[in-house]
Amino acid sequence: MRSKIDPTSAIVYEDRARRSGSAPVEAGAPVPADLLDASRAVQIGLWRWSPQGGWPRSDAAEAFDDAEAAAAGILAHLDERLADEDDVMSLYALLLEEHKPNDDGVRSGWSVVDALNVWGAERRERPAEEAVSPSRALRPERVFDESTATPIAEQGDPLLGGPQAAAEAGSLRTLQRWAQRGEIEPERVVYVAGRRTPVFRRSVLRAARARMDAARAERAEDGRFVASEESA
Repeated sequence: MRSKIDPTSAIVYEDRARRSGSAPVEAGAPVPADLLDASRAVQIGLWRWSPQGGWPRSDAAEAFDDAEAAAAGILAHLDERLADEDDVMSLYALLLEEHKPNDDGVRSGWSVVDALNVWGAERRERPAEEAVSPSRALRPERVFDESTATPIAEQGDPLLGGPQAAAEAGSLRTLQRWAQRGEIEPERVVYVAGRRTPVFRRSVLRAARARMDAARAERAEDGRFVASEESA
């Protein structure tokens, strides 16, 4: 849900805009109120069970980490929770209770299962347009081939840009050096607070760092071997 609100999955627009003092080149698309309400309700519900504390974060990648930590905390103490009636009712309300929309499409609340029923477990690419058919109002109605909708590979492998990508690489200079050498390729380029920002998959950055660390260790090992041969 957070990745639908912030499609870059990892960049906090508000923080970047506040630091730079400039506004984004293009305003983001309006976000449906039910998506905001559901995201907030689920995040706060999970936060109350999280062992790490801290207010739930709005950035999509950080929200994923927060939810994982909360789930791990619930599972680690599940036997204790299930032995306590209040805990069972609280967990049921957060995870399993369904809130059907009324005639006006308004729900009395949101749970995890409500959110899954509406948005699923993964954000998906928009399906390809199949045809245009006339509507009852005699206006063209777009028809999509749902079988072409595919999951976006971001759950657990978010897009990182700016300081977050640099932190994975070790430093901004290292990130730039990897890009210049062709060690990594950006997934896409987005504009944040009017600034062109390449974004990378976290798995790509971690794989590049593992390769660099392995190469560094091999060079160090070769150097020690040469030094030992010379001293002999």
